[in-house]
Amino acid sequence: MTPWGWLSAAVVLAAAELLMPGAWMLWLAAAALLTALVTVLLGLDWAWQLAAFAFFAVVSVMASRRYARHGAIPTADPALNRPAERLLGAWATVTEPIVGGSGRVQIGDTSWAARGPDAPAGARVRVVAVEGSLLRVAPADDAPQPEASP
Repeated sequence: MTPWGWLSAAVVLAAAELLMPGAWMLWLAAAALLTALVTVLLGLDWAWQLAAFAFFAVVSVMASRRYARHGAIPTADPALNRPAERLLGAWATVTEPIVGGSGRVQIGDTSWAARGPDAPAGARVRVVAVEGSLLRVAPADDAPQPEASP
């Protein structure tokens, strides 16, 4: 393969990263780019080119994993990328009566399927667990009501 072939492979892999984000193709594109550079400098035959690409691919992926592990940006919100956790302990209003263990509740402007003890429409409940798009709720009687804003 010529250096232009490796350069073309690098461009194709970088474009694939844009179409399928996940930060894997980007590192393979870097390996192809390095292989093109080494092929120009050293005039490698095809077997050494493949070995160089494999080496650069392994090194670049390992470096990316190390960077991802140590380069994480700290946040004050531990549930930043887990929005369901934000619902735990939230207050909800029953919009469709919970009968036989199932009904619907509303939190903010979103209606959720809910499971819990029977409750009439308009009752206040508290979210105790989140199971996918289903909320487990408990009666609000055993916990203090949230303060109303003025």
